[in-house]
Amino acid sequence: MSSADAVVEAAPSQPTPSPGTLGGWARLYAQDRWEFIGRVAFVAVAVAAVVQRYIFVFFMHEPRKFVWSDMQGYVDRAFRLGMPGVTLNRFDTFYPPGAHMLMAPLMRLARDRETGMLYNQWLWWVLASVTVVAVGLMGWKLFRHPLAGALAMGALMLHWSFTVFAGLFMSENPFSCFMAVALLLGLVAQDMDPRRPVPRAVVYGLAGLVAGMATIIRPQFGIGAALIGLPLLQRRFPFVRFVDALPLGILWVLPVIGAMQLNSHAAGIKMGLSGNAGFNFYQGHCDVVHVETHAADGGGWYAFAAPVRIQRVVNEGKPEKKVVIRGHMAWENDYFFDEGFKCIRADGWAHLLRIYTNVEDLFSPADVWPPNSGRFARPSNLSNHFYSHALLFFIPLALLLALYRRPERWLLIQLATLLPVGLIFYGDSRYRVPYDMFGVLILAGVILAMMGLRRDQRRIPGVGWVDHPVPRDR
Repeated sequence: MSSADAVVEAAPSQPTPSPGTLGGWARLYAQDRWEFIGRVAFVAVAVAAVVQRYIFVFFMHEPRKFVWSDMQGYVDRAFRLGMPGVTLNRFDTFYPPGAHMLMAPLMRLARDRETGMLYNQWLWWVLASVTVVAVGLMGWKLFRHPLAGALAMGALMLHWSFTVFAGLFMSENPFSCFMAVALLLGLVAQDMDPRRPVPRAVVYGLAGLVAGMATIIRPQFGIGAALIGLPLLQRRFPFVRFVDALPLGILWVLPVIGAMQLNSHAAGIKMGLSGNAGFNFYQGHCDVVHVETHAADGGGWYAFAAPVRIQRVVNEGKPEKKVVIRGHMAWENDYFFDEGFKCIRADGWAHLLRIYTNVEDLFSPADVWPPNSGRFARPSNLSNHFYSHALLFFIPLALLLALYRRPERWLLIQLATLLPVGLIFYGDSRYRVPYDMFGVLILAGVILAMMGLRRDQRRIPGVGWVDHPVPRDR
């Protein structure tokens, strides 16, 4: 029979018990045993995740007991921002302000640095818990089965490189949360009835606001935020569904403007979301590992090292090259971009190898810093090694599934939004860790595909996109 004459027909469903003879859960168990198991597992794993994150944050790895290096910087900036009459300074604009903006209100409420950190531990626990549940809901939404969500949450809980950041005052934990929630809201809005434009626009607006918060924590999420609006493009004039796109865009830009205003006030000049773009570009494209900058007037200095690059040169038996730059501070973007381009021109085509290693370092099995210096160094290192090698299995399978499944296409695109960090600046496995949620979602989709439980649409040659169950000719 030709495809044009094919009749798409759903597989027969199991008999439905008479109404009222069984309770809701019993009726669900009778109709679809795996749906019942999936829902029970989803609730159980979600509760377990909240409890596990609580135990980890308050008993196993309290963030307030690990305040050094970058963590101390985040805490100090948050405390200064939260204290009345205290202003930030030029040094405080080097990193994006989202994380210390998030911590500052509780610092102000406490009016004491130690108490403020204790309050923020509660915030960090909430963010870590919401992240896991949001990833689970994404799995349920993408693959149309609760068991996918349960599997994704369970895998994320076991991924120690991801978990340890819940116990550190750094940007990874809040960024992971806001990214996951923004993308979840985008998926929810996408599936809402277009005949009810107001509720749909409200959800898109919320997605934009949360995406804006993620962007001021990690500016590279600007790409991910734009992808939330990709389904709003259309082939006919006006080519964009403005009813949804306007609240998405406007509410995304509000936190971004606020963060830029804060940085500009602290620096005394017009600023973007951070002052480290040129410095990162220089360090990524030049043969340096440790960089130390000193102001011309002796008014300050700044030192920075790339942990994954250190591990790379050590493994290659090369020296950890250190450069001391006098007369220029790390936030002088024009100077450092110029120095970076000098290195590119000096290398010529050979510089492609440097770019390759930068991208490779994003997905490197190298030990993730700073967890590799803490109490859970061993499980974190083992977890990152396992995940990095597992990607060699996940990604080819996802590419194969993406030929006829939309969720894999979406997940691979989300993973790809990280690539510009390595291509333009440099790679570090720590930058990749928040994006590991997409890897565990791919894993959940693969497992459900092997079990034959996925209910998302599938493309069948000659038929097109069809709903679950998989249609058959008759």
